[in-house]
Amino acid sequence: MPVQIHISGENAEQAIQEFSVLSAAFVGTVAPAATPDVSAKSIPVVTEKPKQKRQTAKVENEPEVKPEVKPEPEQVEEPDLQEEDASEDPEDIPSSVDLRAKAQEVSKADPANRAKVKELLDNFGCKNITEVPENKRVQFMAELEKLA
Repeated sequence: MPVQIHISGENAEQAIQEFSVLSAAFVGTVAPAATPDVSAKSIPVVTEKPKQKRQTAKVENEPEVKPEVKPEPEQVEEPDLQEEDASEDPEDIPSSVDLRAKAQEVSKADPANRAKVKELLDNFGCKNITEVPENKRVQFMAELEKLA
C-alpha cells in the first residue's frame, strides 16, 4: 500500500519544522516546540572557529636537566675462595666427573648426606654439580670429603 505525504509551508523553515514534527511522531518522541516565524534572511549563521592548541613557550636560557647516573655497585669477591684457588695448579682442579663421583660416594655411604650435598650445592649457588665453577671446585671437593 503506497503512502504519500505532502508537507507544505510558507518557507523552507516552516517545511522543515513540519517535517521534524512528522519524524518525531514516527519515532514516538515529542516534537520540539515551534519557533516563531522568522524569515531566513534574519537568521544569522554562526560558525565556530577551531580551537588552537596551546603550546608552551620555551625558555631559551633554561638549564638542561640531565638524568642522574648512578654508579654500578662493585661486585664483592670472596677473598677466601680466591686465595685457595690461586695456589692450586690447573692439573689439581677436579673435573665435574670427579665431583659427581665423590658426591655419589658420599651419598651412598649415608643416605642423610644426600640432603647435605644438595645444601652444599645451594651454598655454592649451583643447581647441579656440573654448574660448580672451576675456581670453586677444589673447595667443593674439600667440603664433600668432610661429609665422607
